[in-house]
Amino acid sequence: VAFQAIVDGDRVWCVISREALEDHFDLTSSSGQSWVSTFNQNRGRIEEVATRLLERSSGTERLLSTGDF
Repeated sequence: VAFQAIVDGDRVWCVISREALEDHFDLTSSSGQSWVSTFNQNRGRIEEVATRLLERSSGTERLLSTGDF
């Protein structure tokens, strides 16, 4: 699932992997609609992790994988 985070007032694209959604947020279906629903239900935590990683990488676009959680 792709989403935008804001770093220093700029929008930066991020993507969370299907594996991360499965491993950490109980994604059980392979449908795209389920991926988005799982993302939306856990958006706060996902954005927290994205923000932390983006601060370390100076706002470079980022793939969030299972190891980031």
